[in-house]
Amino acid sequence: MSITEKVKQDLRVDINSGLYPGGCLLPTRHALMEKYSISRGSIDKVIRQLVEEGVLESHQGSGTYVRSQDNKHHIYIILNNDVECAESNKFNGILSMMLSEINDLDYSIHCSSNIEEYFSEIILNPSSRVIWSRPSIRARYYIKKLKESKIAQILINRSDPNFNYFATDTYQAIEQVSQFMKRQKESPRIGLLVPPLSEEEPFLAVREIYFQESLHKHDLPLAIHQRTASKSINDVTCILSSVFKGTDLDYLFVPDHDMLPVVLTYMAEKGHSERVKIISFDGELDPFYKGSMTIRQDWKAMFEQAISWASDDELLSPQVLVMPEIIHY
Repeated sequence: MSITEKVKQDLRVDINSGLYPGGCLLPTRHALMEKYSISRGSIDKVIRQLVEEGVLESHQGSGTYVRSQDNKHHIYIILNNDVECAESNKFNGILSMMLSEINDLDYSIHCSSNIEEYFSEIILNPSSRVIWSRPSIRARYYIKKLKESKIAQILINRSDPNFNYFATDTYQAIEQVSQFMKRQKESPRIGLLVPPLSEEEPFLAVREIYFQESLHKHDLPLAIHQRTASKSINDVTCILSSVFKGTDLDYLFVPDHDMLPVVLTYMAEKGHSERVKIISFDGELDPFYKGSMTIRQDWKAMFEQAISWASDDELLSPQVLVMPEIIHY
């Protein structure tokens, strides 16, 4: 028996005996060289062979892990708490309510901010299924690593052509809004109020761009397009003052859910609520906002489809846009 074969056998014995249990980080190559009295080239060969045999999992820069042998079919639901926003809170509330109704699902809920603590557990279980709720920019690194390791995963409300997803059909929703505005009035005066551009909230830029494209498609002019310096009450109120000063708007599109309460409060205080119609995403408007519209994203449908996908023995590769509901007041 060659030295590499003997060391491979000894390492297997140590793994099977529980010295290096599934999911644990293997000692460094240098430590293994000392323990088994073997050269660097030989230990590299042993580890490479055990990786090929499915005993170990090695990732450059992350170390070598012992692969879990139970292949437990487990669903990891990862919530985006890297960015705090009202939209995130709304989804998490819906998610909690839905999960309370599911008794036979083998799942666990985690936060994206401490993903390093449980990432190796996921990547070492080839039967893992991962549901990402609105993944942040920081999570993209881990999503890519899971794809490289062929771990099944799906994104909720992030439509990326390189991954599976269930996401809101923002374009078609805004198209319906534009068509409705044109039917109501031939040349309505339309305003657009947006927050600063943010890499962590790319969906806001998507809504802004789609809205402008849709208006252009239907020959609807954009009378006002204002961007706030921040989402603070002072900055939003300051911009609103210039938006309504001397401008007779018919509609104001506010794509950011966080800014909406400030806008509604300002309009109520200044007497614009009955005259100017609001277009929002997931907003809760009072009945006196007659003619206003809310694009209500179907979070429940997106999550139900993701759970169904993760629970199915036959893993498909869905890229599905889910049409939201247009609420008319």
